[in-house]
This record gives sequence, structure tokens and C-alpha cells, in this order.
Amino acid sequence: MFYEAKKTCLFHWPERHRGLPCSHMKICVINNGCCGIGRNGGQKTCLPFQTPWSNREEYVFWDAFHPTEKVNLILVTRAFNDSGDGVILINIQLLAIAEPLSWKEEGAGKPKNGLRQFKNWVAENILGCD
Repeated sequence: MFYEAKKTCLFHWPERHRGLPCSHMKICVINNGCCGIGRNGGQKTCLPFQTPWSNREEYVFWDAFHPTEKVNLILVTRAFNDSGDGVILINIQLLAIAEPLSWKEEGAGKPKNGLRQFKNWVAENILGCD
């Protein structure tokens, strides 16, 4: 399952990150790792003391498992403050400033439907729906 997700990420990188063109990001190698061993530099992880390519900032992945530092920075930045297609519904920045929700009914002691309460809060406070 992990490898299938990795393939999906690798093959769809350009279309999922259209707002971040290769020429701007200088990340152009999406089908090879910059340090791994085997087919496409991605069948095995980087070995200790192995020297990665000098142009490693142009790669999406180090090896079969690890995104490069540049890609991690892009993904974390988008997850934190993106308002486009990089996040679903709410980004981390908005979640961090949101007021804490009460997840229990007062006095009853049994949990409310937390997901429904969260969706309602997002609809009212983020999307502006009544």
C-alpha cells in the first residue's frame, strides 16, 4: 500500500503542483532518487556514507522512501498556510487559531458527534455559511 501511494505521489507530482512550476522550483527530476540504489535510484534507501548527487535540490526523492528537504519544505509550507488545492477544507494555520471546541455535552458526559460539530464550525467560521 505504501509503495502504491509513493507511485501515485511520484507520477502525479507535476499535475498536483501546477502552481509550483519546475522552472521556478528547480525540481525537475521526478522519476529518480538522488541517493538510492537500484532501478531509478529508488529500490533501496541511501546507504551510510553514500554521497548523494551534487544537484540533489533538483530531485523530489532521496530514495524509495524519503522526499528531499526542498520538497518537504514546500509541502509543509502549503499544508500550513495554503488556501488552494494543497489543503482540504482547512489549513494548519487556521486550525491553530481556531477556538477550542467543546467535544462533550454539558452535564451529560457523553461525547457529541465531533465530526459534525467540526464541520459546522468550519462552515460558520471559515466558509461564512449560516
